[in-house]
Amino acid sequence: GDPTLRIMSLSGSDSSSSSLTSSSCSFDAETHDAKRAQVVSAAKSGAGASDAVPDFVARWLESSPLNNMCADCGSPSPRWASINHGVSVCIECSGVHRHLGVHVSKPRSLLLDEWPEGMWAEFVAGGGNAAVNAVLEAAPPAGYVKPTATASRAQRDLWIAKKYAERAFVAGNTTAPLSAEQIAQLGASDAAAASVRAASATAMTEYKGMIAVTLLEGKDLMAKDVNGKSDPYVVLRLGAQEVKSKTKKKTLNPVWNETLMLCVPDFGATLEISAFDWDKVSSDDSLGTASVTVVREMESESGVHLWVPLEGATSGALHLKLVYNSLVH
Repeated sequence: GDPTLRIMSLSGSDSSSSSLTSSSCSFDAETHDAKRAQVVSAAKSGAGASDAVPDFVARWLESSPLNNMCADCGSPSPRWASINHGVSVCIECSGVHRHLGVHVSKPRSLLLDEWPEGMWAEFVAGGGNAAVNAVLEAAPPAGYVKPTATASRAQRDLWIAKKYAERAFVAGNTTAPLSAEQIAQLGASDAAAASVRAASATAMTEYKGMIAVTLLEGKDLMAKDVNGKSDPYVVLRLGAQEVKSKTKKKTLNPVWNETLMLCVPDFGATLEISAFDWDKVSSDDSLGTASVTVVREMESESGVHLWVPLEGATSGALHLKLVYNSLVH
């Protein structure tokens, strides 16, 4: 029959000599977010992962029912935020906020990023999702429909850009209604997104392995801070999964020696890699991106070592070790 879905946790610091233990695993995005938060919380505290959400974040989320729903699409349990607008958003909408640029919106993770007191005070001063939406979504013109949790990227792009960058939905706005052609185009993009979701759901019913990605070091990363250094960290994504490395302070040649684990549907899956410079008072800066295809050669104790150049950057590369572990026997 179908192999049982399992997730592997690495014990020890060196993936080449570590043992792998298995436990039951669910792969929907919300469950993954929750488990990732627990791991991060435990790592920061050095204790058990009983408190997935920091207390001050939990209090804010619970202060209004709408705070625990994405301000832009209504998706439950948002784990990202726009600092300067004072709203919580889901991971899909946070990607649109990041594309708008920090002059429009400053996205930040509610779970994985640090929140200095002044930054949190700025965020809370926004008033929360209900208060912000009462102003920024007061009067959408004809044809504009707020995205749902299953909306296409095109629908999110349009709504969020109009809402925050143009303030096109505030009371008394002069925004023109959408034309019939524009509405039809959005409908087509939504239908295409539904087709992709259906295909993804089918593909995600079976995971055949785990990839242990050891982030060894970085070299010649871009300097983003006034001191001529950066505070780099790396985010790995594979499908709906996302994991984040520790932040290394004031260096362009960081050494992590940190292993991160992701589930793999099959060989040929693409691992997306994004490097960032952590900022205390503003949105984090990109240090470049890369991608790696999971291949059969990684299924060995020694794995595969790669130096991966960062695209979209003037300089920088990451040194990775990748070991694939099959879950099918």
